[in-house]
Amino acid sequence: MGRGMGMGTGRIMGKGKGQGKGKGKQGKRADAARAKAAARFKELDANADGAIDAAEFPGKPEGFARLDADGDGRLTKEELQRG
Repeated sequence: MGRGMGMGTGRIMGKGKGQGKGKGKQGKRADAARAKAAARFKELDANADGAIDAAEFPGKPEGFARLDADGDGRLTKEELQRG
């Protein structure tokens, strides 16, 4: 119970694949991806206010609008994670 593909009780309890001590390749890749995303967010957040506004966004305005879930003109880390 709690082993395998990281689903079910193990996932809720934090014992799924790639979690906890001795992370496997999958867990290490996820950590690396999170670190890369955090670095990219920091790079884009030129004014260091904790969000990316339309002037800081490198993509098209339509992409910004699609990502801006609450329509406040700022992209938070949470909105970008949801994609």
